[in-house]
Amino acid sequence: MDLRGLETSNHLIFHSPEELLLRPFPKKIWQWWKHGAEIPDGRLGDGVAMWRLQNPDHRYERLSDGDDETFVRDHTSWNPDIAKLFSEISTDTILRSDFVRYIALLMDGGVYADIDTTPMKPIEKWIPNDLANETNLVVGIEMDKGYPEYEDIPYTVGFAQYAIMAKQGHPAILRVVEKVYHNLRVLLDEKKSRSAEIEYAKQNMRQKTEQQSAHAEAHQMLGLSFEDVIRATGPTAFTASIWEYLSERTGQNLTGIEVTNITEPVLISDVLILPINGFGAEQVHSNSGHCNDPQAMVCHFWVSSWIHDYPYESDLNQS
Repeated sequence: MDLRGLETSNHLIFHSPEELLLRPFPKKIWQWWKHGAEIPDGRLGDGVAMWRLQNPDHRYERLSDGDDETFVRDHTSWNPDIAKLFSEISTDTILRSDFVRYIALLMDGGVYADIDTTPMKPIEKWIPNDLANETNLVVGIEMDKGYPEYEDIPYTVGFAQYAIMAKQGHPAILRVVEKVYHNLRVLLDEKKSRSAEIEYAKQNMRQKTEQQSAHAEAHQMLGLSFEDVIRATGPTAFTASIWEYLSERTGQNLTGIEVTNITEPVLISDVLILPINGFGAEQVHSNSGHCNDPQAMVCHFWVSSWIHDYPYESDLNQS
């Protein structure tokens, strides 16, 4: 689905990078929380409080699986197919939370951050002063030089999608929305014809009743694997979209080697790429450091409880 043709009928959908450089970043913070209006407690609650405390001039918006479908329908009225597809993944909170973050950034802009993050610096400090007038999108490296579970990503460097800063209508985010829509449509159509694998996944999850979350069996009805999620809506889809956009903008076939092992932010076209510790500290790979590193903008707690709700492809292939 190519949404760029809609730019003449709805100016909110797409802006050129040159136009966006004349506009400020929207002062909005987006988060998604499966329990609706309920305020997270413990470490998650502390993180939410810090986002608001450190950025008092930003409007805070928290979406959930109770209102995200309404949000998508209201913000994508120019293409009802998007809302229709979103309703088809109503049982899968991870696919929904991935997709809705991209739609929110496309239509409204601002900062999206997973609920298990906390800011290490105010948002206004994320972009170096000398690059502020040239930046429309901020992304951070999550993995550098490969990560076994994401080995099918054809790029040396992968980007985090649990923290993103974008201006409204950015063409790279538009590309992400297009790719995710396509990926989900293909994935759902394929899953409908794989009843044997779906049944295996459901049985496998029943055997793990004590470990699974309340929604696990519901979304396993889609027969999705861990890899399906990563590729369709997660880091693989996001990373590919960003590198495709940058390759198109620069006229070069960029692979990620251009920013491997960087220790300072690098601007390519209008996209500011933060080094591994910008968004990706506290990992066991990619020379990741700690959240007290001077380069750290966001600290991710790496809760990732959803991972245990999906079987790996290798498990499905044994059926």
